Amino acid sequence: MSSVWQGGNNTTKIDGVRHSVAGTGMKGLGDGFVNKTVGTMFFGTISGGATAAVSGGNFWQGAVTGLVVSGLNHGLHETTPDEITEENIRDRFNSDLSPDGKPEFTQEGINKVIKSVRGLSGAKRSNNPNLKFKFDPDLPYAGLTDSEVQIRLNPNEIKSNAHMAVLLFHEMRHAWQWYSGLIGHWDKKYGIGSRENLMERDAYWFQIKVGGGSYYDGYYRYEFHKSLTSFTNGNPTPKNISKTWHGN
Repeated sequence: MSSVWQGGNNTTKIDGVRHSVAGTGMKGLGDGFVNKTVGTMFFGTISGGATAAVSGGNFWQGAVTGLVVSGLNHGLHETTPDEITEENIRDRFNSDLSPDGKPEFTQEGINKVIKSVRGLSGAKRSNNPNLKFKFDPDLPYAGLTDSEVQIRLNPNEIKSNAHMAVLLFHEMRHAWQWYSGLIGHWDKKYGIGSRENLMERDAYWFQIKVGGGSYYDGYYRYEFHKSLTSFTNGNPTPKNISKTWHGN
């Protein structure tokens, strides 16, 4: 994530001010609550209303939007697993590495996953050659791309090589957004206040595209950020910038 990945709070910037909006990872209501239909739709409703309120809109109109998005999204993914995407992330692994294996939390371990998963080498090649990775067990999220375009990963939140691969795809997409000039394009066209949601919409879209939608609430979070950037009227990434990405 550019700022937040795991459960807790999503953050969004509106008129240059960072606000916190509840996401599906909220805790304290019992194990598995957010995985149930009522829980998912409840959080979608509150998220939509809260986002509308902090942006100066109508809370209840935003709540209805959140309810519809979360309801449709939850219904879709209750009946269609990861195979709804072009492929499953597991199919991208070569025979040298098991997607169910425990990751090695070292630079060598990251390199092993990058070499063993189709598309990750291209994603890294699309970025600054000096792109750095750091393991941070104190990070409150699974992954984060910081202001220095350094990818930070929390080993406590990465359970398998498949999780690691999905996280690397997502975070390297964020790093590329900075390196390619895409964020500068978005800031100029849509305003800095829309940056956070555009970044997450694009990163979760790509995460789903490579078969990782069922990881880290990918499907839900894509629909959530897409609903907050509907003003783009289509794909917000220009083709000339898209061509610089080689992580497919």
